[in-house]
Amino acid sequence: MVLALSTTSIPGGLESKLEAIAEAGFSGIELHEPDFTGCDLTAAEAGRMARDLGLKICLLQPFSGLEGQQGEARQRAFARLDHRFSLMEELGTDTLLVGASSAEGTLLSDEAAAADLGEAAERAKARGLRLAYLGRPWAKHVRDDATALRLVETVNSPALGLALNSYFSLAGGAQPASLRHVPGERLFHVQLSDAPRMDHDIRALKSHFGLLPGQGALNIAGFIRVLARSGYKGPWSIARVNEAGPRPGGRLLARDAWRALVNVMDEVARTDPALDFGTPALPERVNTSGFEFIEFAADAASGTELTDMLKAMSFRMERKHVSKSVELWRQGAINIVVNTDTEGFARHAFEGHGPTVCDMGLRVKDAEQTVERAAKLGAPKFSQPVGSGELDIPAIRGVGGHVVHFIDEKSDLHRVWDIEFEPAAKTPATP
Repeated sequence: MVLALSTTSIPGGLESKLEAIAEAGFSGIELHEPDFTGCDLTAAEAGRMARDLGLKICLLQPFSGLEGQQGEARQRAFARLDHRFSLMEELGTDTLLVGASSAEGTLLSDEAAAADLGEAAERAKARGLRLAYLGRPWAKHVRDDATALRLVETVNSPALGLALNSYFSLAGGAQPASLRHVPGERLFHVQLSDAPRMDHDIRALKSHFGLLPGQGALNIAGFIRVLARSGYKGPWSIARVNEAGPRPGGRLLARDAWRALVNVMDEVARTDPALDFGTPALPERVNTSGFEFIEFAADAASGTELTDMLKAMSFRMERKHVSKSVELWRQGAINIVVNTDTEGFARHAFEGHGPTVCDMGLRVKDAEQTVERAAKLGAPKFSQPVGSGELDIPAIRGVGGHVVHFIDEKSDLHRVWDIEFEPAAKTPATP
């Protein structure tokens, strides 16, 4: 089973994109043609680099404006197609993503579209290639999966199959069950893209989709489950991310995409053990039950400013660390840690960001299992030297490189305030 990421999903040049995608754990890519044309590599070199990194080029995309053209426009469309076939052969990929045409002046009929797709399929078949046809909400004629599948079945060629994008399939309100009739052998490629809950025409958002699975409101797990049960054996690919959203570094985005994809595959496999996606075996998900603490990194001056603010908010200092310049400020069940120590991770965070949240502690049922699952999903474990009498609390690097610690009641972790801290002189809390 190939897990893939579109090269449109991360910023940078093609070479850095390929390295980031491979490093994250993916075994395939969707190659966006502008990413190739914008680099200095030849097609053969790009294909060889991908293979050397352990990446399969699952398909080349996009190609559109094929069906429904007339006269010279039709000749140009097929000339472009033949040129794209030659490029695919040099790259070493056998599948082309063909998006339903949105070109002006096309004949909007099933018959015209089927005739053009049939000719394209014959040309592809003669060269040992395939076309994955994708209905698009903004296309002139083929705007949904049912119409695209009807054309694929009308042409009835082994070189023409269906491509599905979960955003296009589900964001308009359809449910995954509507795809149960899609034969697995007719499905060549699946793109996964989540989206927020919407109550308007998704055609207006064609360049603003692309939340990672689990970040939006679509039933991505159900989408995967229905298609896998139908017999689909091709790549599962993360489609491009939201063009209007923030664009962190390519390696970070690639790791996030890997986590999202493996996580949703694991969710599906746990509810349907007959489905095997070849993803890493993960410990069961561990739910959080709340925050144990939030830790601020500060120096002496900003630490005093922060503690004055906490006093005004009815917090009081209840404990001090036995060996470090670290204080526990508490109000009810809320624990705020103020770390003004001159060594260690908190100091490093302060030097890089100024006064900042550098750490948080989450309450979980099993801290070790939580970290093990997170690590297998690509999160780096965190550790630092532990002093005499201190606990080695399981932790990972979280958002922005800051730390997330996990506290459970299976061990002494939940007694951290008693073990590492000593009571401070009682002071009245401001009402």
